[in-house]
Amino acid sequence: ADGSAGGETSEIWTPDIQLWNLETGLADGLEDAYAIVQHDGRVYWSRPGHLRPACKFDGLDRFPFDHLTCQMEFGSWAFSGKYIRLAKADGVGFS
Repeated sequence: ADGSAGGETSEIWTPDIQLWNLETGLADGLEDAYAIVQHDGRVYWSRPGHLRPACKFDGLDRFPFDHLTCQMEFGSWAFSGKYIRLAKADGVGFS
């Protein structure tokens, strides 16, 4: 680590989490940021930015009374769910 509140991500392993249904890649949409490593090995790595998913909408024929949602599909290309488990952080977002 560099002695600040977080450690440089170049010094620790970081997952290859990607937005699978992306319009633009995560590298283009998210800033690099420091990671916070807890004493028990948990890592908090928050990267500010904007995601641009490619969405397939159903129900446009009911406009303007439609209700559209867009599912964002995250995962790793290199590791299965056996090794990387995405979970909501405090029920608000994903970690």
